[in-house]
Amino acid sequence: MSVNRKERRLAAKRAKKNRTSVTSSFRFAEVEAAISGAVQFRDRGKFAQALDLCERALPLEPDNKGVHFVTATVHEGMRNWEQAISCYRQAIDLDPRFVAALCNCATCHGELKQFPESLALLKQAKQIDRKLTVIDKLMGDVYMATKRFSQAIDPYRRTLAEKPSAAGVNLLASAYDQAGEPAKAIELYKKAIGLGVPRAVVMTYIAKIEQVRGNFEAVRTCLEEAITADPTYPHAHMMLASGVPEHDLDRQIAHALDALERLSERKSEAVYLAPLHFALFQLLDRKAEHEAAFRHLALGNDLMAEGWQAIADEAAVLVEQLKTTYSAEFMAETGIEVDESFAPVFVFGMPRSGTTLVEQIISGHRDARGVGEIEALYWAVDQLTSPSKAQIGDVARCYMEAVGYQRKSGKQGLRDVRIVDKSLSSYLFVGLVSMMFPQARFICCNRHPMAAGASMFAQMFEPGSVPFTTSLAGIARQQVLFDDIMEHWRRVLPGRILDVRYEALVDDPEANTRKILDHISLEWDAACLAFHESGNTVRSASAEQVRQPIYRSALKRWRPYDDCLKPLRDTLEARIAAYEHRGGA
Repeated sequence: MSVNRKERRLAAKRAKKNRTSVTSSFRFAEVEAAISGAVQFRDRGKFAQALDLCERALPLEPDNKGVHFVTATVHEGMRNWEQAISCYRQAIDLDPRFVAALCNCATCHGELKQFPESLALLKQAKQIDRKLTVIDKLMGDVYMATKRFSQAIDPYRRTLAEKPSAAGVNLLASAYDQAGEPAKAIELYKKAIGLGVPRAVVMTYIAKIEQVRGNFEAVRTCLEEAITADPTYPHAHMMLASGVPEHDLDRQIAHALDALERLSERKSEAVYLAPLHFALFQLLDRKAEHEAAFRHLALGNDLMAEGWQAIADEAAVLVEQLKTTYSAEFMAETGIEVDESFAPVFVFGMPRSGTTLVEQIISGHRDARGVGEIEALYWAVDQLTSPSKAQIGDVARCYMEAVGYQRKSGKQGLRDVRIVDKSLSSYLFVGLVSMMFPQARFICCNRHPMAAGASMFAQMFEPGSVPFTTSLAGIARQQVLFDDIMEHWRRVLPGRILDVRYEALVDDPEANTRKILDHISLEWDAACLAFHESGNTVRSASAEQVRQPIYRSALKRWRPYDDCLKPLRDTLEARIAAYEHRGGA
């Protein structure tokens, strides 16, 4: 999140009598000239020259808040977040009512995922100027980043009331949707059409909400309306592909090919072309035209594959750091005081390994509730490798707030049920979670590496969310890293992790469901086997599949593409053999 220069000027303009302008009066003419020059260089993107002038001015007027503020904005432009924070803090020390510095400093903390610090500064700014909606917008962003969706609603609503905009509508609608108020989200999205958002975009957003709710007939109606409004809108084509009736496949293939040709002629960006390739893969796969289908799948992934190698390198370093940091001794010695009754269940695995299925089975229980892929811990990933007790406490409190847990609720609420979190990143946080919540339990979902890998490669995820899935090499490397850290967690936390094999769960749902419930200390409930009738919200690529009873058809779906998937098989050959030897073929 960031405050642009227009918003900074607005914050400064709203400052009142004892909140003088950003560049308050200077004692020395050379300081005023240096800061004026620095601002000009900064606004032209010449940050090195701007910083040089600021550093000349600072020793001459070290008690001038404007000098520190402008220096901070230069560091911010250079993405030197820690230096920017230091300079903003000095400006705030000189003037605790300096709203622009408070907002910008909060922004920099947000860039470092230091959300408690960011929120504290924004609350301080809000006490000074309650009418400045820039503060509300930033507070909403913090609440959304930390998955406290219901708390983001009021700040976003105030922002939208002050200045109606398509962006503001989108933010508030997203908050309503994520907070479990889909009807209000849909109503808002429809208003966006009047603010200039294309109908195709709006109807596709609404289709996504209806998909989460399990209203698949409404999904198809919305997507057909989107394509009627804009026959080339790629995301509508991609969403519609899985629901096209058999008799209409050829017509939809022709429409998707036409859209792809027209967008290619316009030299559209990859983000617009890729969904059409994924749509064509699904459509052609259903017609058993496997060679053509895989060609489109490979093209779609190639368009989305930028940068996964660097992210994979970072992940490998993180895994090694986790193994070093979270020894059994460290976790035993670094406990914190928490609510001992809070006993969440974390379900994780490689993507497409059955995590949604397991979550929905548990959520069918009368004493459990799934919260989906909330990723309420991921903002703390930068603190993972050197956690202090204070940091662990902040993360724990934010997580409990994000999932709606109430310590002192006198009514039947989330404190009385088992929270089931299926965030895929949870495998990184097993050590930290075990320290925060001693009663937490973990379920690791496993699936045949070829079946899981093929399914990952066939799914277009949100850009940047799981970048390794755009490459067979990336999928293989991530599988190795995942297995490596899981071996460590099993060794240092014996008995806390239950491994569930997708194939075994499909073959014998009741026996494996009993094992799952026993692991998380819940009594048997036959409703767990009727999870597809529950009507639970499902926010994942498996939203449609888990509305059906357990089926076996996905187990061998990758077989027609065996030759195309050879790079994956070659890298994971030993793991595949071991998995099949243990009965997971």
